[in-house]
Amino acid sequence: MDDDLRRALRNGAIAAVAAAIVGFSLDAAFSGGDGQPAATGTPKPAAPTCMPMWETASSADPDLGGNQLLGVSALSRNEVWAVGARGPAEAPVATLVERWDGERWEVVASANVGTVANVLRAVDAMSADDAWAVGSTSSGGDDQPLILHWDGASWSASTVPYVTAGASLSGVVAVSRDDAWAVGSAGDKTLGLERAFALHWDGLSWTETTVPAGGGRSLLASVGAASSNDVWAVGYRQRRPLVMRFDGDTWAPVAIEATGALSAVAVIAPDEIWAVGSSIWSWDGSSWTESATIRGNGSLLGVAGASPDDVWAVGSRPAGGGTRALAERFGGRRWTLVAGRGVQGSDVFTSVAALPSGAVWMAGYSDTPKGRVTLVARRVRWCG
Repeated sequence: MDDDLRRALRNGAIAAVAAAIVGFSLDAAFSGGDGQPAATGTPKPAAPTCMPMWETASSADPDLGGNQLLGVSALSRNEVWAVGARGPAEAPVATLVERWDGERWEVVASANVGTVANVLRAVDAMSADDAWAVGSTSSGGDDQPLILHWDGASWSASTVPYVTAGASLSGVVAVSRDDAWAVGSAGDKTLGLERAFALHWDGLSWTETTVPAGGGRSLLASVGAASSNDVWAVGYRQRRPLVMRFDGDTWAPVAIEATGALSAVAVIAPDEIWAVGSSIWSWDGSSWTESATIRGNGSLLGVAGASPDDVWAVGSRPAGGGTRALAERFGGRRWTLVAGRGVQGSDVFTSVAALPSGAVWMAGYSDTPKGRVTLVARRVRWCG
């Protein structure tokens, strides 16, 4: 598998009108066809119409005080990772890592560096024995970046250089075993002093690289890569969208006419890149173009694509005094809202992962009367 395809499988950071769908027969086979062939000698029935949907899947909630998933990455139909945090919703105390083995989601032990707070916001898996997860940690003072690595046996903390007080990571992408990027912000957010920064892994250590985002407060929320010499990161600067591109030597800003912050980026090919926030934007190799706006004051937090005609964006939108999970799909021509089964409570999808087989996983959380719980959904197909 080449690096470009591997990136498309993993890029990875909101489904549909989350109204209950009653009486539909769901086909849970991700790569199934549009129906069975007619029996010999009988008229061939009209080809059924198939529409993508999503349904919730049972996930683990190890902490009664609160659980949330903020990132997801898929290697195969039998190996998917989701990361987040455990503990009170507003002040999680421990990292949370869950793994799908083809049958169920199970909690996997993960390291906690800080004594007060630890959270993972993004994950990217290269192979069964090479995955990265990033976030922040604290022992009572300012936040510091947290980076965990999976070696096939355990998740352990990686040594991270000191950046500045109040630094945290929001996105990660692994191009190869000796080439990975993590992005976020550093500085005091309460004083408006945060600045975008990036860390690079060269196979031996993480080091900070210069990100010339310009003056004022800035942050990088997500990162994706087509190759070692073509890395993209998105976020905000002074309440405006920020797009940065690394060409193998330096980071440089790329013009975009969007409004508001960008939350996630997916790199499917050098000339097929998607960025999302309050709207959806596409890069064709030379410029950014707005592809769709989100109805109902919704916002998108994650985007992923397995191919140019199968791209997914997830997030949430206001509904009934709370929020409902939201998913949009691009089928090659336009973005459409994807029908889904009802989810109780106030729900958010924070990240999405897609595979060429058609498998799509969405991760997030629900606020319920019993506290915050993990929310995981997967793509299914209904034909009728």
